[in-house]
Amino acid sequence: MLAELSITPMCEIEDSADWMAQVINKIDESGLKYQVTAMGTLIESEDWDSLMETIHDCQKIMLTHCPRVQTDLRIDEHLGQKSLLTSRVEQMESLTNKEFH
Repeated sequence: MLAELSITPMCEIEDSADWMAQVINKIDESGLKYQVTAMGTLIESEDWDSLMETIHDCQKIMLTHCPRVQTDLRIDEHLGQKSLLTSRVEQMESLTNKEFH
């Protein structure tokens, strides 16, 4: 399954980049495949429990810095499919004859 995660602190701060770096480090420690984007992070997991545990850990990190956060989560679960993180991009590159970054 592929998840798109975005956690936004709802407190006054100019820059939360250090907090976001802590969240990304937690995702990296989970061993799950991921890709950081400008608007969130894509996370690929083969099972629900490890995905939810990682997302919960990320939210707890943000809550240690800010008492209110907004978490946006979208999940695409396609049974039997693997490498969703890269296969969709590769498919679009092939269809458009373009390389995406």
